[in-house]
Amino acid sequence: GQPAGSDGGLLPDPAVLVQRLRGVFETVLCDLGGVPVRQIPRSLFNSADEIWLVADQAIGTLVSLDQVLKQLEAMGLRDTRLQLVINRHEEDGGLAPAQISERFSLPLLATLPDCHRLRSSANHGHLLLQDAPRDPYLRALTPLLLHLDQAAALALPRSWREKLALALGGLQWKTK
Repeated sequence: GQPAGSDGGLLPDPAVLVQRLRGVFETVLCDLGGVPVRQIPRSLFNSADEIWLVADQAIGTLVSLDQVLKQLEAMGLRDTRLQLVINRHEEDGGLAPAQISERFSLPLLATLPDCHRLRSSANHGHLLLQDAPRDPYLRALTPLLLHLDQAAALALPRSWREKLALALGGLQWKTK
């Protein structure tokens, strides 16, 4: 969706903002949330080290993915930076992630399962990690985290004490 009052034209050029953010942060992740390719400033594509295309198994989504890939091809941007993330995957939901990846000739970066607990936790103002630390969705996110930040492998809790401390971290402690 577009913001109210939007004319559907090009987004403001974020080149200066991205450059400043890269000066401060090691990783800058931009979620374009379904903005049409024609509205994305070329400088954003040019500054991207990787481009993740997120899709699910729905036919409408796959048709949109095909259109996006054709637009990127026409702009000369269909290159090795493109990777596929399958979101809300269900085993019996149609094409398998590997089939989608093969059909569109994109490397499959990750497959994230459909997660009702995630929505429930978010609706209650909680992190899924607090409510269900062993949820398969969290395990599916680990490769993405490691892909973004190799140092994160060191930060993942390993021992039962670290996992317990992490799980209890969000709880309110009684002081009196």
